[in-house]
Amino acid sequence: MCRLHQTFMALSLWLIAQPVLALPTDKDQEIDIEMQGRMRIDTANEVATYSKNVVVTQGSLKIMSDELTAHGNINNPNKIIAIGEPATLQQQPSSDQGVITVKGNHIEYRVGSEQVLISGNAVFEQSGTTITAAKLFYDVSSSLVEAEAGDDTIKLVSPPRNRGASDEQPPSNNKAE
Repeated sequence: MCRLHQTFMALSLWLIAQPVLALPTDKDQEIDIEMQGRMRIDTANEVATYSKNVVVTQGSLKIMSDELTAHGNINNPNKIIAIGEPATLQQQPSSDQGVITVKGNHIEYRVGSEQVLISGNAVFEQSGTTITAAKLFYDVSSSLVEAEAGDDTIKLVSPPRNRGASDEQPPSNNKAE
């Protein structure tokens, strides 16, 4: 268990060191919402609800869910709740980084603070690294990922580090003559 904790801490530090912000152009893009069920917009209470195979896109941001509720101004929500089995949120942090994908039965995206809470079969994926847990917290602006095991375990899978050309050649056993 101690080794798992050390691996998780190492990954957390690696994630913190990465400059994670959404693509600068994402916020300037139009918001596109598609669904196959119902749409209810309550402008007085600033709540919009969409149901059945909901897909929201804005630039590199893509949210897919069975049901989605947006709180705040319809053109600039401050909180988005996606429910599904699983609900999925994807976003490319920058042009030189892999897409971040989070999945779970319940995803709450706090837009202003750039925080994502994932619960129920929670998964975080980026560049081949996967973290699964009962609950996950992801702070986009600080690149912080926290996992909570609940009644289950936290699982972290990280791909092997890329090796340079000099690392790939085995040491020579031949002595120079």
